[in-house]
Amino acid sequence: MLGYLVAAGAALPAGFAGALALSWRHLRWTWSLPLAALGLLALAAGGGPWAVWLTLASMLAGRWAFRRHRAALERGGDAARAEDSAIGPWDLLRQHTNGAAHNGSQAQDSFCLGHDDRGHPVWVRLGLAAARHFVILGATGSGKTTAMVNVLCAHIRAGLAVIVIDGKGSRPLRDRLAAQAATLGREFICWTPDGGARWNPLAGVSARDVADLMLATQRFSEPHYEALYRRYLHAVTRCLAETCAGAPTLRDVIALLEPDALVRAARDVVDAGKRAELLAYAEGLTPSQRRDLRGLADRFAVVLEAGPGEWLLPGGDGDATPEIDLDHVTSTGAVVYVGLDGLRFPDFARVLGTLMAGALQAYCGQVQAGRIARRPFMIAIDEFSLVSAEIVANLYELTREAAAGSMVLATQEMANLRKVAAGFMERILANYQCLIALRQNNPDSADFLARSAGTEDARNGRGREFLQGPDDFLRLANGHAVLIDKDPIRSVRLAVVDAGPAAEASPVQGAVTRSAPL
Repeated sequence: MLGYLVAAGAALPAGFAGALALSWRHLRWTWSLPLAALGLLALAAGGGPWAVWLTLASMLAGRWAFRRHRAALERGGDAARAEDSAIGPWDLLRQHTNGAAHNGSQAQDSFCLGHDDRGHPVWVRLGLAAARHFVILGATGSGKTTAMVNVLCAHIRAGLAVIVIDGKGSRPLRDRLAAQAATLGREFICWTPDGGARWNPLAGVSARDVADLMLATQRFSEPHYEALYRRYLHAVTRCLAETCAGAPTLRDVIALLEPDALVRAARDVVDAGKRAELLAYAEGLTPSQRRDLRGLADRFAVVLEAGPGEWLLPGGDGDATPEIDLDHVTSTGAVVYVGLDGLRFPDFARVLGTLMAGALQAYCGQVQAGRIARRPFMIAIDEFSLVSAEIVANLYELTREAAAGSMVLATQEMANLRKVAAGFMERILANYQCLIALRQNNPDSADFLARSAGTEDARNGRGREFLQGPDDFLRLANGHAVLIDKDPIRSVRLAVVDAGPAAEASPVQGAVTRSAPL
């Protein structure tokens, strides 16, 4: 009898310690039920004092934990959200079973991004018939690359062509995309500053837009110089439109940035009226204007004469280097990776990123105009601050308007969208459908995301409370994110699954991998 009394007395502190352990480990009070059931079975089988101790301690722990659970729900706010996300026995089992069953899973029009706190798979619609724009935010080491790989590989598996402009030149991202293309037998083309493929970003761009595109790569402190350069570049592109047999290249444009060269080229224009107009402008430039134009020539010449400029020109006869043709890419479902390596070539990366994003903008414009067949594809730009904000925002809106393709924009913090340019963040947020926010280190970013996720009636009946509070975004574990979806409207906290193939996957027969080592 004494043993039973001692066991009953020891159950009190054990139950209290158990309740604290459940709280510290973020576990639900229901964990006490299996232990209590085990104790009752042991008692029925004549288990003795230890069975009494286990039964009472489990019941006390469950009782105290349940009271804490009810109190948190009544308080609402962060306390209630924390209780909602606590893990129970069934949740843990479901996480393991669903994790194995749904990693990389894909339905006809959606893919599994991850699993919520209860272990349920979180399905996200693909951007197939209609454009679907994504924004992915995540501090360094939070799992942003994994989320990007999941989204991009899901669209590759759905048959879409994918074009990625990576401002950092991330090798893990490149290798995962190459592995996915190889697994599906799809063509993979890699452009880097060290070679691998050629891309003439002016191909397919109208003469009227070439000047604007090239000016977008530059920054001007004086409006006077910008106006001078703009007018001169328009004259150059009009001349090339009349005299150049094929698509103009950067070399063709740079060759005419010398006014005397423009005069000589203008004399070959067949149309008498256009020839006279070009000659009148070029020959009428004052000596000071000619001096100022030398700076424009130097700005662009350095792109070709130093760094990766040679890979922006078509290859000569006998050159087997592949060339990126956007119409070929979208029609065959190829995967294109452009690694700008902004840490190693910051100035070149800004120029090249703007030129390439401008080429995509021109292509989408032709799709919208009906000159090119509409074939859904996906564009992704990681660390888009290297690219002209105006072009990125225009591309984001144009792809949606033309239903030409979906886009993924990725950066570290929500605050980065505001820093790029005035009004840039508002234009992006007006057009996105799916925002994946991983851990944020900037409190302002966390506050903004909490407001974006929305509010609900407070559980205590007093006002409203955040669906996802600012602290939730600041405290997200690595690999965890908050999904803010507009179709269907929802806000879900989840663990992102790593759904792409391993980078070391060997290419299957039929895959054409065109890349050079970084």
